[in-house]
Amino acid sequence: MTKSFFILLIIFLYITNAYQGALVGKTDAYIEVHVVDALPNNDIPLTFHCASKDDDLGYHHPTVGGDFHFHFYPKLFAHTLFFCHFWWGNKDAMFDVYTYELGINCSWGKSDIEYCYWKVQEDGFYMGPSLNEANVTIEVHIIDALPNNDIPLTFYCASKDDDLGYHHPKVGGDFHFHFVLRKRCLMFTMSLNSNCSHDEKPIEYCFWEVQEDGFYMGPNLGQLRNLHDWS
Repeated sequence: MTKSFFILLIIFLYITNAYQGALVGKTDAYIEVHVVDALPNNDIPLTFHCASKDDDLGYHHPTVGGDFHFHFYPKLFAHTLFFCHFWWGNKDAMFDVYTYELGINCSWGKSDIEYCYWKVQEDGFYMGPSLNEANVTIEVHIIDALPNNDIPLTFYCASKDDDLGYHHPKVGGDFHFHFVLRKRCLMFTMSLNSNCSHDEKPIEYCFWEVQEDGFYMGPNLGQLRNLHDWS
């Protein structure tokens, strides 16, 4: 029994070390988050406060071009979450600046560091793997709002780079996906972006509802408008 326990312990420690190192091939990999003030001027000062469950990173008052950054080591079997609360004049916004899911917007460099950049602009908050690639994340929902399941709905989505496959939802089903604004899909183009939410959060929400009389789009299910009819 004791021998088996030690064997299992050794295997566990090996897996733990391999998991941490697999992030970039080494065990000292860490994630570095940057928050950059890209507002037009310093007339209205920016203030923000960042924290995680365990660490309070304090309040910050940058000037234009200022780059506040912090780093942390990924935890095994736990998803690290950091959030920030921003104030700019009479506006404020609070949201997560790093989660496992937001990591898709970050990028590994040639070193052992994963870089995540946030850029605070007059029109909102942008995220990307570098300062020049900070973009908004779009989340698209496609909801089956047909009267019943007697005639099944089938649809196919793709972008130039990603094939999202065929889907066969039932009434009320919500298929959704997200991507950085650089990409496109058959149900999203720049001209359609005006129908999505723009509420100063890092994610813009775009809802499609498939109804018996056509296709409706809007920033939420309460603000849909007809954009296409069935052919």
